[in-house]
Amino acid sequence: MDLSAAQRGRYRIAFSRPASLPGVTVGQFWSDGHLFTCVTDRYASALHLSGQSEWSLRGRRWLSGPGTIDVKVPGEVFAEHARHGQRRFQVVLFDPRLVDEARATLDCTVSAPTENALGSHDPRVAPLASLHHVLLRDDASPEELEGVSCDALRALCEF
Repeated sequence: MDLSAAQRGRYRIAFSRPASLPGVTVGQFWSDGHLFTCVTDRYASALHLSGQSEWSLRGRRWLSGPGTIDVKVPGEVFAEHARHGQRRFQVVLFDPRLVDEARATLDCTVSAPTENALGSHDPRVAPLASLHHVLLRDDASPEELEGVSCDALRALCEF
């Protein structure tokens, strides 16, 4: 069943794959009405840039707004329940193989995060926030991207 544009709201999604970051995909999302429900197929970190979203994951409810970093792992069902204002966020998707290799190198166990929405100032997600902010810039060098992505991947593995 297809809903009218007025019922589903307007949204725009754009994906890119930085050449200097194999195994990483970056998505930009803009939405003023469409509520998202999906099953993640990769490890994900999302930085909320505008709007607020109420969503659930593994039976818990979360609230994300500007500056919030969301963390998700493959196979999880994410359901957005409400939105306040136009929502804009950036998502960084890490291929499972990349995360698995990093976990093995760092000798980290695999587990789902107990907290999925944290302020970007939280030290646990600060490296992920740094990666997001560098990816938002147009002038980031490949070396800078590689450095912040290594730190972000370590944070994701140790989360």
